[in-house]
Amino acid sequence: MEEETYWKLKSRNHWLHTGDRNTCYFHHTTKARRNKNRLLSVHNDDGILKKGDKEIAEVATNYFAELFTATPTSEETYEAVFQGFQSKITDEMNEDLTKGVTIEEIREAVLSIGPTKAPGPDGFTGDFYQQFWNDINPAIVNEVQMFFTTN
Repeated sequence: MEEETYWKLKSRNHWLHTGDRNTCYFHHTTKARRNKNRLLSVHNDDGILKKGDKEIAEVATNYFAELFTATPTSEETYEAVFQGFQSKITDEMNEDLTKGVTIEEIREAVLSIGPTKAPGPDGFTGDFYQQFWNDINPAIVNEVQMFFTTN
């Protein structure tokens, strides 16, 4: 049963849904798909062929690091893009949008989290934050305010 579960996951459920059993043909098709989807080499930005897991990982890491890295934009670029735009936000609205986050706003957000929901990768549920709010609120408030002031 455990082996069948393993192969069910490997085959993306196709064969077990269509009634095929744990046969040699089943294993061959799974291995063929694995080989077809495997990367043996890639070209880097300079067009140089890279082989092996380490080199392929390095090319992928460099590609995505460059893709998701912000490049500084000059003030002239912003002026050119927004030339002719009419401002729809008043000074009052802008002040309200850019003001700091208050302790009360953070408290309301924490209390609005569903008790069984985990808002972050730490795995703590909303119930934890709500139950221990009085003990942990200085640290939470500090982190949230620091996020908004220092990005």
